[in-house]
Amino acid sequence: MNAGDLLFRIDPRNYDIALRAAQAELELVGQSIGANTAAVEVAQARVVEALAARNNAREQAARTETLAKRGS
Repeated sequence: MNAGDLLFRIDPRNYDIALRAAQAELELVGQSIGANTAAVEVAQARVVEALAARNNAREQAARTETLAKRGS
């Protein structure tokens, strides 16, 4: 043996498999985050829509009340 000679070689197959599995899991997590982000955006849009409907209903009720008072 001389200085700098290769003593042993590590088989990289197990590490390659683990790396590919971790990369696949990371991809799935990224997709899940994307889906969750989209779901949050949809929910936020529904909240805005519901608030607009509530405000419209309040305005309609106020108009109806005003007209009812004028008519009595």
